[in-house]
Amino acid sequence: MSNQELSGLENPSAVSLLKGNKQHRSKKDYVHMVKLYSWRNKKNILGISYSLYEKLASGETQKFRKMLLDFPELLVLDEGHTPRNHNSCIWKVLTEVKTEKRIILSGTPFQNNFKELSNVLCLTRPAYKDKISSRLHDLTRLSQEGKNGRLDEEIGIAELKDMIAPFVHVHKGNILRESLPGLRDCVVVLNAPFQQEKILTKIDHSQNTFELEHKLAAVSVHPSLYLRRKQTDRERLTIGAVVLKSLESLTLDSKEGAKMRFLIDFIRFSETVKEKVLVFRQYIDTLELIRDQLSAVFG
Repeated sequence: MSNQELSGLENPSAVSLLKGNKQHRSKKDYVHMVKLYSWRNKKNILGISYSLYEKLASGETQKFRKMLLDFPELLVLDEGHTPRNHNSCIWKVLTEVKTEKRIILSGTPFQNNFKELSNVLCLTRPAYKDKISSRLHDLTRLSQEGKNGRLDEEIGIAELKDMIAPFVHVHKGNILRESLPGLRDCVVVLNAPFQQEKILTKIDHSQNTFELEHKLAAVSVHPSLYLRRKQTDRERLTIGAVVLKSLESLTLDSKEGAKMRFLIDFIRFSETVKEKVLVFRQYIDTLELIRDQLSAVFG
């Protein structure tokens, strides 16, 4: 629907019907009208973004509005938590859709609070609106009461689950296990080489928290990254000029950094099993060193 060109598969009668009045509207409106008429006149699926749907269904053109609100026989909302705020235009428009057949797909239906969950569920089953709103209002109140309302809150959640069970279906991903193995987390404990450990133990912990965390994170990857951070007087005194000078010669030596050495070995292993590796780091200077080290090792 967002494509502003006709595909050639539109209903011929819709094209001929609207072609004569084409000059009285913009090309965009003309294309939208042809596609909507084609969809209306034949059993079809209309794919449309939330923003365009909200614009057309709440706009001044009554024909757009009527077709989008009255004609759908089935409403499917992907990323169904998007219209979760009852003050948003898209939520208000969707509450006016006439069809009772709705499917809402979401991996995260619970975003911030019970009120937003209530708004999503009310779009799913308008007939349950009062019951859902009342139950979730009670849960909000109980959750704010803390320990005093904990038992009542658990009872309320159980009752809510029973209420929405007929139309809320939870899939935990087991059906995808064979084709998508999913995320696998591993904790690997690495022992820092002598020089790296020496610098880590002598970093001044009395400095600015942000600078301290950045410095510790960088040096944990490779000790030469210490040279790219601001050094305190205490660190210069305890680490010494000789050690600082020696760090320059270690810049491209991956064996001197525990994490860098592990990354290089891991990439070598991944190459043998034809796997790709994606590396995330919070700081650019660390990524730059990783880039330089990978270039030195793998060319």
